[in-house]
Amino acid sequence: MTADRKALLRTASVAASLSLAALLPAGAAAGAGLDAAALKQHAAAVAVVVEDQLTAKPALDDQKRARALVGSLLATRKIGRSDVASRAIQPINRRDAVLKGLTTNLPLAIGRQQSDIAQTLVREAEAVFDPVVDLSLGYDRQASYLREKLGLVVPKTLQISISGPGGEYIGTTFDPTTGQPNGGGVTPFDKDASGNFEDPLNNLSKPPGNPTAIQNAVKRRWNFCGLPFNPCNDTGTAAVRAMEFYENLITDPTQAEIVANNTINSGHPIQQVSVQVGLTQELPWGGSVQVTDQTIQQRIYYDATHYWQDGQFSSSLTATLNTPVPFGKGFGEDNPDHAAIRNAAIARQQTDWNVKDLNNQILEAIDVAYFELVRQLEILGSTVENQQLAVQLKERQDRIIQQNPGMITRYEEAQVKAEVSRAAIAVEQQLQAYLSASVALAQLIGDPDARTGSVIYLPYGYARDLDTRLAVTFDGALSTAHLNRPAFFIANLSGQSADVALKLAQNQARPDIQFTATGVASENGSLYGYSNPVQSQISLTSPDNFSQNYSLVYAYPWLNRGANAAVDIARLSTEDQGIVIHQTDTQVRQEIATDLANVQGARAQVVHAAQETKLRVAAYDSLVRQLEAGLVGNDQIIQALRNRISAEQAWIGARISNREAEAALLYAQGTIANVLPGQVASSALDQRRLTLLADAGVLKYFGAQTAEKKQ
Repeated sequence: MTADRKALLRTASVAASLSLAALLPAGAAAGAGLDAAALKQHAAAVAVVVEDQLTAKPALDDQKRARALVGSLLATRKIGRSDVASRAIQPINRRDAVLKGLTTNLPLAIGRQQSDIAQTLVREAEAVFDPVVDLSLGYDRQASYLREKLGLVVPKTLQISISGPGGEYIGTTFDPTTGQPNGGGVTPFDKDASGNFEDPLNNLSKPPGNPTAIQNAVKRRWNFCGLPFNPCNDTGTAAVRAMEFYENLITDPTQAEIVANNTINSGHPIQQVSVQVGLTQELPWGGSVQVTDQTIQQRIYYDATHYWQDGQFSSSLTATLNTPVPFGKGFGEDNPDHAAIRNAAIARQQTDWNVKDLNNQILEAIDVAYFELVRQLEILGSTVENQQLAVQLKERQDRIIQQNPGMITRYEEAQVKAEVSRAAIAVEQQLQAYLSASVALAQLIGDPDARTGSVIYLPYGYARDLDTRLAVTFDGALSTAHLNRPAFFIANLSGQSADVALKLAQNQARPDIQFTATGVASENGSLYGYSNPVQSQISLTSPDNFSQNYSLVYAYPWLNRGANAAVDIARLSTEDQGIVIHQTDTQVRQEIATDLANVQGARAQVVHAAQETKLRVAAYDSLVRQLEAGLVGNDQIIQALRNRISAEQAWIGARISNREAEAALLYAQGTIANVLPGQVASSALDQRRLTLLADAGVLKYFGAQTAEKKQ
């Protein structure tokens, strides 16, 4: 008995005492002779009734008998079999097996997490229509400074050599009347010391003429005349004779200053602190609205030392509407946002039904594994009993041989010994099958100790379950499956998802026409603003500037082949889902028909196997009595013993097969999670509690599904 049930029983005892005391009038207890001991006795009687309602009476005799059987087998094999030497026997009933499986089965735990994840994805998809508020703080600073440059300065100049009546001069202008250069000229030179004109591109580090004026320059000259094909004839008029290029040879560093514009904001840096608040709202029919409010604080200096304290703030408000036009791409309830929400909701429902289907699978597997363990235990008991009967037969033979050796032939003696050995081998094989069934059950209920071999499960209290029959019919089972089988709901939800995809594809195949409207109301803070942000915001009702912009953009791919192909693919997917739904119906029909036939066949086998077992046991007992009288031989009694054990094991197998077939049928109907808790309930009160919880919708994956819920 668990701690919570003990506490409940203690509470029941106290409640019974208080109830009895409350029912008796003042002084009646003493007058009627009901002292404290009698009152305690009555309270104990009430507690017994409550306990009987809370907990079914355990089959202690069956548990003791099974524990003794398995314990004795393991005790005699601890020396020779190290794999069972350290194993402890742990009794388990069907209810505990189911509860352990639901609590610790890892695939089921992962499935429940997937359901929570799907619900989170639904909230994420729906969050697209939640308004988004963003806050931005900014600081901007602009300043101007003086910049100095220190390095080599190599200026270059280009001059033109002009000839005239007075000779050749270097300069850009020439006065032909006087024959002198018109300002800025230098002493003329055009010939070398021999009286020849200089060669083109001739370098002279210190050209003749006026070396002091250009002593720090290098001259390069390109003559236009003086060559064989172009003689320099003195025509008495000014003419361009050559071009000269001067390069400064000064190599000392030269420092220069670059003055940037330091007059902005009257010589002060421009500093702005901005606060921007934005609100974005996705529209249900598509598109979005975005509103942005920005306030800037800036000191504007009207001279080098003064700025207006009460004019630092200016604001702007921007509103933008971007929406598709009606009957266009992205407009309406089939736009991508709504499609994502519906798909997420469908996926969440599919996940719930997947978890329920997984729950049904785990419960079926646990139930089958538990009854398989029961089968192996019952067969083990029958096999051990067969071994004991064979040993008794050998002991009788040994007594006869000691009393009268001539009455037993060597063949008969060897035959009995072989039967004893055969029975011992059968016990060993069946013990191993029982241990394997225990490990298989442990793997399903998620018990790590049992998987490592430290625990051997011992089933008990299953006699009532083996004798209980499930009332089923084909039509009733099929209608129940349509209401409860998760496969139907999963297929229908997949069809709904395909419909959503088709409508979305059709929506995206429409012409894409987007309408955008933008309005900006702003205040000019380049000279003076407002004294505080509130006044700046209020003054936006009469802004300094208000601009509006409207645009209509039409986009349509050539022939729209991609979008139309997506529509065709989505339409084919919906047709496929229709086939899947029909296939699911056919598959479930076949499963129900097969499982129902298995149930009916197993039940027929139970009846015949019970009759055969009864007859085989009676026949064996009769032969044993005839054997004592010397009327039959050992071969007859051995064959009768084998027939008896075969009949008993067939009867055991038929009863277990019936339970397994019923579990498979319940899974095919999708109701094993609804029926199994009631079957394993510990008492009538426990069954009532489960019923109330299911009706209240608390048991999410166990409550019965109704037609109203299915719709």
